Amino acid sequence: MNDLIEQAKSIARRGLPVLPCLPDKRPACEHGLLEATTDLGRIPRLFRSAALIGVRTGVIEFEVFLINTNGVMRGALGFPLFGGAFGW
Repeated sequence: MNDLIEQAKSIARRGLPVLPCLPDKRPACEHGLLEATTDLGRIPRLFRSAALIGVRTGVIEFEVFLINTNGVMRGALGFPLFGGAFGW
């Protein structure tokens, strides 16, 4: 299997929807951003003729509730949770 497909799968395993793109960065699939997926079984078919990997943004939402019982706020809670979720 080619490196592009393996890289796309690696990104998808982190929960980020991927889509194939042309060299000019336009989606290389019929329905564009709507075909972005994290489904590892679909990725080889989608990326047959792709040059680049696109990552759909704006579809992942996080809600963080902070209950502060001691009156002390230490940094931003959202970013460490997001980073930890994807290993960054």
